[in-house]
Amino acid sequence: MLTDGNRKSDVSNPKGYFEYDPVMALHKDNSWLGEAQNKSVKVVAPLLKFLDPKYRYKVIFMNRDINEVIKSQQKMIGKDPDVLPLKLLEAYTKHLNQVEIWKEREPNVELIYVNYNDVLDNTNEAINKVISFLGVNMDKEAMANCVDKSLYRNKV
Repeated sequence: MLTDGNRKSDVSNPKGYFEYDPVMALHKDNSWLGEAQNKSVKVVAPLLKFLDPKYRYKVIFMNRDINEVIKSQQKMIGKDPDVLPLKLLEAYTKHLNQVEIWKEREPNVELIYVNYNDVLDNTNEAINKVISFLGVNMDKEAMANCVDKSLYRNKV
């Protein structure tokens, strides 16, 4: 993984964030993408469209119930997790639709959707799907050990 370790684990993500700071400025500067070749990088949906088309990408898009995502975000920023901000819901829904349009327009992008609950409930099937998509040998046991059902706390 391409990470920088700058964002430390906390109550919201006790196992860490696995982020790379330059990703958040991808819309301004994508010159670092060469460093990411043959590595995994966490990119939020709205920034996918700023990936440089000169590279090939295999995108694993984690789908999760949008209400749970918003609830988790609200809780993380200290707001009432039971209040659903409609503007945020609309923005997230729009981003999801834009990802579909983007992937169809980009010939160098392969994308699969992996359902968050499938990873929790059918871990081995989800792992096999990812390995098949990537086309590389991976340590299935190590992957399965990363799944921690106790971290699934913001449910609807």
